[in-house]
Amino acid sequence: MTLVQFLRLIANHLRWMLLTGLIAAVATFWFTRNGQKEYQSYTILNTGLVSSYNIESSQGARIDYGYTNNEMENILGVARSRETQEALNARLLAQVLLLDAPAPQIISAQSFADLKKILPDEARKGVVVPGNLDSTLANIIACRERIDPNPIKKILESDHPLFGIEHLQTITIKREGNSDMIRIAYSTTDPAVCRNTISGLTELFIAKHKSIKEGQSNSVLEFFEQSTKESAKELSGKEDDMLGFMVGNKIINYYEQTRFIAAKKEDLDELYYKELMTLAAADSSRRNLEEKLGGRVNLQEINRNLMSQREMLSGVSAQITNLQIGSLTDSLPVLGDAQKVAELQKQESKLREGVRHSAEAIFAVNRTPDGIETKNMLTHWLDQWLEVEQTLARLGVLRDCKAEFDHIYSRFAPWGSKMKRLEREIDVAERAYLENLHSYNQARLHKYNTEMANTLRVVDAPFFPDKPLASKRAMLVILAGFVGMILILAMAIAKELIDNTMRDPERAAHSTGLELAAAFSLLPAAWQTNKKMDYPFLVRRAAEQLMQRIQLDLHKKGTTNHPPRIAVLSTREGEGKSRVIELVRSLPAAAQMEWIEMPALLAGAYPVDELAQADVALLVVSATRTWNVADTRALAMIDELIGRPCRLVLNKVAPDRLETAMGELPKKRSTLRRWVKKMATLNLSKS
Repeated sequence: MTLVQFLRLIANHLRWMLLTGLIAAVATFWFTRNGQKEYQSYTILNTGLVSSYNIESSQGARIDYGYTNNEMENILGVARSRETQEALNARLLAQVLLLDAPAPQIISAQSFADLKKILPDEARKGVVVPGNLDSTLANIIACRERIDPNPIKKILESDHPLFGIEHLQTITIKREGNSDMIRIAYSTTDPAVCRNTISGLTELFIAKHKSIKEGQSNSVLEFFEQSTKESAKELSGKEDDMLGFMVGNKIINYYEQTRFIAAKKEDLDELYYKELMTLAAADSSRRNLEEKLGGRVNLQEINRNLMSQREMLSGVSAQITNLQIGSLTDSLPVLGDAQKVAELQKQESKLREGVRHSAEAIFAVNRTPDGIETKNMLTHWLDQWLEVEQTLARLGVLRDCKAEFDHIYSRFAPWGSKMKRLEREIDVAERAYLENLHSYNQARLHKYNTEMANTLRVVDAPFFPDKPLASKRAMLVILAGFVGMILILAMAIAKELIDNTMRDPERAAHSTGLELAAAFSLLPAAWQTNKKMDYPFLVRRAAEQLMQRIQLDLHKKGTTNHPPRIAVLSTREGEGKSRVIELVRSLPAAAQMEWIEMPALLAGAYPVDELAQADVALLVVSATRTWNVADTRALAMIDELIGRPCRLVLNKVAPDRLETAMGELPKKRSTLRRWVKKMATLNLSKS
């Protein structure tokens, strides 16, 4: 569809477009005559997601805009949720139902009267608990949750302009650009309810948002708090196990004790081996002296006489050795032990002197054959004998001490692995406790940070709207009129697009596959005197074009028939063959030609021989019908019969569609229409 055709379509349907638009505008004006005025209020909240100072701000944390946008959408989602809206309209209705008379700050007198009309007193009395908002609210919620219909539920679930949830869904909740601010705007028919609705919504969704955030933080906080307690309890249990082990085994410092025991054992071993060497030397010297004395002295008798003194000396030596070894193993010297050792050493000296005097009294003084006095040898023997006895006593004590050390070693050896295992368990428990404690502290920090950063604050409280909004009635009337006009135009365009008739010469030629010879206009009543269109010119011009086409074909064919025979065909009846013949016969050139009107090809039989002798075949087709397969087959038979294609004569064409066949139409146009057409066809010349 060209621009000229589109404009022509508008012009042809303009009266219907205007009439429909006028009807729609009048109807809208009538139905909106009783429309109530609306009042609007708003509030602005600060979320503090970006600009607020919090605990993490001091740590130089970067702003995560993805997280910020997601958090903002979560806040808006909470405010827009149905649960929030249901809590809001139930609260608003409860506040009004508690009133015995309208209150200017809660509801106007007109709105209060309208509510009493739609809500029976019985229903009101069934939910209202005088002076108790919470109980009344609970009763209203219970009525809404009931399955059976009731007046309270009907109001809450409807589009009531004050309490209906469908109307509350028109509340505008949006972010102010890319800022931290949220704007909540609402309009309704009552100014007090308008402000209270915004205030109630603000309180409800701030509380709900806070509850969600605290619930999330508390869940994490409780988890780490419980984990910290459990890990602390486990650590305490492991430490108690270690303490019990050390107390039960009298361990103060295992590693220091083991080093001390090892060092003292080395000292004891060194002392033991020294005593062994002393014993070996003394015993060897004693044996050597016994061999030299030979049978001169009865050593066995001396030994028997000195037995008691020897035992006393061995006992004193053992006591001295015990005390000396004790001083080696004690970390701090004891003054009393040193004094006792000194006393025992004096006693030992006295016993040695006593043994020596007893021995000298027993044996007689003789000399050896080699000149060595026997007394000196016996004295030396006695010294070695005493040394052997004392050394044996000390070795006995040292052996007991070594056995004691071996026993201590046998106890301390498994204690080491036990201590390692207990220390590892304590270390693991301690690290788990410290990790949980750190996580717990981080969770507490995050909780406090969340509470600081996500606290919604009212920046601009909702105001009481004294003036109603400007009426939209005029705009609705204009819009209705415009929609009515567009509807008619859309229907006309749709009709134009789905119309499959051969309405213009181009479509007819394309559908039939024939070359157009002429196109005749559809003639209205009293077409001869029509002042808008020169129909006689259109008829005459179409007839002249047809005659010219016939003459050209006859000239090209070189016909020998006199007069030439022109066959006028149609595939169906009512195509207008007789009219075309009548109009062509009115031309002077047609006097020398014979007309032959053939019956409709699809309506019955036609004279084949007569049609075969025709010089020119004209197929008349009405522009008001469609072309189908039957028409194509009938036309193919005619083309086969006459040996050449027919010429197309399109009849009953709308005058506006003849421009492609005749050029500029003889039509009276206003200056505006001529200018519009020139602009539509891009004809910008000044002529």
